[in-house]
Amino acid sequence: MHIWPDCYPCITKMFTKIAGIALNDEQIIRAFIDRVEAKKPAAPHEFKITSPEIISRLWIIFSEISGIDDPLKEVKKRQNDIALQLYPLVKESLLKDQDPLSSAVKFSITGNAIDIMTIAAEQPVEEIIKKLEGFVLDPASAEQLKERLRNAKRIVFLGDNCGEIVFDKILIETIRGYYGSDVVFIARTLPVLNDATLQDALYTGMDGATRTIENGIQQPLPGTIIGQLPQPLQELICESDLIISKGGGNYDTLSEEKGLDGRISFLLQAKCRPYATIFGAPLGSPVILNA
Repeated sequence: MHIWPDCYPCITKMFTKIAGIALNDEQIIRAFIDRVEAKKPAAPHEFKITSPEIISRLWIIFSEISGIDDPLKEVKKRQNDIALQLYPLVKESLLKDQDPLSSAVKFSITGNAIDIMTIAAEQPVEEIIKKLEGFVLDPASAEQLKERLRNAKRIVFLGDNCGEIVFDKILIETIRGYYGSDVVFIARTLPVLNDATLQDALYTGMDGATRTIENGIQQPLPGTIIGQLPQPLQELICESDLIISKGGGNYDTLSEEKGLDGRISFLLQAKCRPYATIFGAPLGSPVILNA
C-alpha cells in the first residue's frame, strides 16, 4: 500500500513520541527536526512509496542525531514481559475453547494492542486478556485462512511487534499442533520502532516453538521488501505454500509485491482511517486478508 496523505502527520507524531521517550533532550529533538526539514525525506508530494520506507529514512536520521540504535529497547522488553505473563493464561483459555485455532489467530492479531496499553499505563493481566478476547474475527475470512492452513505444509511467518510475537508463538504452536506444518518465523535484523528483532524473538522463546531466523535486511525497515532479502530467504518465500504476514508495515510493503497472490494471508488491525477504508472494517478491528 502506497502512502496516504493521512500517513505523513501520523509518522511525524510517532517520531515525536519516540523522541520524547528515548531522548528527553530538547536540543537533540530540535536537531532531529531541523535535519528532517533540511533533507525532506518525507516530502508531502511523494506518494509512490510505502510508509515503512519513509520511516526507515527518518529512523536513520534519528539514530545519527541521537547516537542510539534501539531507542525503544526497554519499551520492547516491557511489552514482551507483559505478553509473557499472559502466555499461560491464553494457553489455558485455548484448552477450553471450542475453536482454539480461530482464537489463537485472534490473539495473534489483537496482541498488537499491547504496545498501546503498555506505553499508556500498566493494567492487570486479566483486564488485558478481557480486552483481547473482546475482538471479533470475520467468520468467512477466518474459515478461508483455516482452509489455507490445512493445505500448507511449508509456512513462512513474518513477525511484527514485540509483545504480539508472544501470541504469534501461541498461534504457531496451535498450527503445528493441528497440522504438523513446517513453520519458519522471521524477525527483523535491525531494530526499528518496536518491531521484534531476532534477539527479541529469542527472548520470548520463539525458537522453542519453531525455527526462528532474521530477515537479513540491512536497513531499519519496519516491513518486508522481498528484493532486499538474502537470496536463500527469497527462495524460501518463493517455495512456501503459505506466507502469514503480521502487521501494517508488512502489509504496506508486501501488498506492492508481485507473485504472492493466492498464498499470502495478512493479519493486522484496522488501526487507522486508510486501513479501515481499504478493508471495509471498523476502526481498531482485527483484519484477515487472504490475498
